[in-house]
Amino acid sequence: MRLFFLLLILSSAGLIPVSAQGTVWVALVKADNTVPTEDERLGKLQPRLKTVFGFDAYHLLHEARVPSGEKYAQWVLPRRDFYLKLEPLAGAGVRFEIYRDKTLLVDGKFYPTAEKPIFIAGPDYQDGRLIFLLQRSH
Repeated sequence: MRLFFLLLILSSAGLIPVSAQGTVWVALVKADNTVPTEDERLGKLQPRLKTVFGFDAYHLLHEARVPSGEKYAQWVLPRRDFYLKLEPLAGAGVRFEIYRDKTLLVDGKFYPTAEKPIFIAGPDYQDGRLIFLLQRSH
């Protein structure tokens, strides 16, 4: 019984990796005012994106699934000049950094869930804007 509680305390403190942490789905989306298309991968997020950003259409440019239980940082490289670094935190958290031309634009911490994705507005791009999405995968 004492061993069980010790393991429970260590795993909740992030000292023992929890194998059920899953993955974080990362997507790079281009928002613009062209004709909207339905994309299954964006699914139910499209109305939320429109509410937040106001564009008519959201086009998936790049996606990746990053294991959140990794010990080392992961780089998501959709383009040479615009990329995302994900670093695991204790528990199920993720620290993210977005770079453009090797310049840090934004950083933060995120505790992803399937129900609560995070939207990160990127720079203007062509006739719209780039947006990163982070969401816990099932």
